[in-house]
Amino acid sequence: MAERKISDTVRSLNAKYGSHCTYQRFFLAIVDGRVPAKRDVSGRFWLIDEADEPLIACTLGLIPAEPAAKPSKPARPRTSRSAA
Repeated sequence: MAERKISDTVRSLNAKYGSHCTYQRFFLAIVDGRVPAKRDVSGRFWLIDEADEPLIACTLGLIPAEPAAKPSKPARPRTSRSAA
Protein backbone atom coordinates (compact mmCIF):
# COMPACT_ATOMS: atom_id res chain seq x y z
CA MET A 1 0.00 0.00 0.00
CA ALA A 2 0.93 3.64 -0.04
CA GLU A 3 3.37 5.20 2.37
CA ARG A 4 2.43 8.52 3.94
CA LYS A 5 4.17 11.22 5.91
CA ILE A 6 3.26 11.77 9.55
CA SER A 7 0.93 14.71 8.93
CA ASP A 8 -1.05 12.82 6.28
CA THR A 9 -1.32 9.74 8.48
CA VAL A 10 -2.51 11.72 11.50
CA ARG A 11 -5.12 13.46 9.36
CA SER A 12 -6.30 10.09 7.99
CA LEU A 13 -6.49 8.47 11.45
CA ASN A 14 -8.44 11.38 12.89
CA ALA A 15 -10.91 11.28 10.00
CA LYS A 16 -11.38 7.49 10.06
CA TYR A 17 -11.65 7.05 13.81
CA GLY A 18 -13.14 10.38 14.88
CA SER A 19 -10.19 11.06 17.14
CA HIS A 20 -8.05 14.06 17.97
CA CYS A 21 -4.55 12.59 17.86
CA THR A 22 -1.90 15.30 17.63
CA TYR A 23 1.18 15.34 15.43
CA GLN A 24 3.39 15.48 18.52
CA ARG A 25 1.74 12.45 20.14
CA PHE A 26 2.09 10.49 16.90
CA PHE A 27 5.72 11.54 16.40
CA LEU A 28 6.65 10.49 19.95
CA ALA A 29 5.03 7.09 19.38
CA ILE A 30 7.24 6.65 16.31
CA VAL A 31 10.37 7.67 18.21
CA ASP A 32 9.41 5.29 21.07
CA GLY A 33 9.07 2.47 18.54
CA ARG A 34 5.38 1.88 19.28
CA VAL A 35 4.33 2.88 15.75
CA PRO A 36 5.98 1.21 12.73
CA ALA A 37 7.65 3.76 10.45
CA LYS A 38 10.74 4.13 8.30
CA ARG A 39 12.80 7.01 6.94
CA ASP A 40 12.55 8.06 3.30
CA VAL A 41 15.63 7.89 1.06
CA SER A 42 16.73 11.41 2.03
CA GLY A 43 16.43 10.58 5.74
CA ARG A 44 14.40 13.72 6.38
CA PHE A 45 10.90 12.27 6.66
CA TRP A 46 9.20 9.40 8.44
CA LEU A 47 6.99 7.25 6.23
CA ILE A 48 4.11 5.15 7.55
CA ASP A 49 2.55 2.29 5.60
CA GLU A 50 -1.17 2.87 5.11
CA ALA A 51 -1.83 -0.83 5.82
CA ASP A 52 -0.56 -0.31 9.40
CA GLU A 53 -3.27 2.23 10.28
CA PRO A 54 -5.58 -0.22 12.15
CA LEU A 55 -2.63 -1.44 14.25
CA ILE A 56 -1.55 2.14 14.90
CA ALA A 57 -5.10 3.12 15.92
CA CYS A 58 -5.14 0.30 18.49
CA THR A 59 -1.66 1.20 19.74
CA LEU A 60 -2.63 4.82 20.29
CA GLY A 61 -5.98 3.91 21.85
CA LEU A 62 -8.03 5.44 19.06
CA ILE A 63 -10.08 2.24 18.81
CA PRO A 64 -10.56 -0.48 21.39
CA ALA A 65 -8.20 -3.46 21.20
CA GLU A 66 -11.15 -5.84 21.49
CA PRO A 67 -14.82 -5.35 20.76
CA ALA A 68 -16.77 -4.22 23.77
CA ALA A 69 -18.58 -6.98 25.61
CA LYS A 70 -22.33 -7.05 25.39
CA PRO A 71 -23.90 -5.31 28.36
CA SER A 72 -25.46 -7.76 30.76
CA LYS A 73 -29.13 -7.59 31.58
CA PRO A 74 -29.89 -5.65 34.74
CA ALA A 75 -30.68 -7.85 37.70
CA ARG A 76 -34.31 -8.06 38.64
CA PRO A 77 -35.07 -6.80 42.13
CA ARG A 78 -35.67 -9.52 44.64
CA THR A 79 -39.07 -9.73 46.17
CA SER A 80 -39.70 -11.37 49.46
CA ARG A 81 -42.41 -13.93 49.65
CA SER A 82 -44.26 -14.26 52.84
CA ALA A 83 -46.22 -17.28 53.84
CA ALA A 84 -49.87 -16.48 54.06
